[in-house]
Amino acid sequence: MVAPRVGIKGLREFGAELAGLGWDKELAKVHKETGERAAEWAGFSAAGGGTRQQQTAIDRIKGRGTSSKATVGVYVNGATPYALGAFYGGKKRTGWFGGDRYVASTSKQFMPWVGASWKVGGPGGPYHINSAIRDNMDDILKFYTDGLDRLTARAFPD
Repeated sequence: MVAPRVGIKGLREFGAELAGLGWDKELAKVHKETGERAAEWAGFSAAGGGTRQQQTAIDRIKGRGTSSKATVGVYVNGATPYALGAFYGGKKRTGWFGGDRYVASTSKQFMPWVGASWKVGGPGGPYHINSAIRDNMDDILKFYTDGLDRLTARAFPD
């Protein structure tokens, strides 16, 4: 049995019209702005209640965007190589703290590792980042839909 086909008159032309407007680039801008706004909230959360290590690495929380998604992540550089450990935690001590003299110590290099089975905006996840997304989800969605409204208003002025 052959599945029925559905066609929409003018859909191909509509897609060409959106491509002519630079839809992908503009949508990427909306996603980037949304990711940056969520990263700001995560930074405020880490500044208010984070460890010294997290407070020092706040500027490594960045929002990014492509034409298909907005992301918030921790991006390291040479000055803050510990930023990933500060927000995602660690399973064991490494580097200087990996030495024998720290094995019996109660001092921790990083918070416990967050794992890989958490959902964005749910429980768990990167320290301060996931909780900031969860706590500000309504504002993030409002910011995102406002950006989409601005974008679509150009294509549909009515």
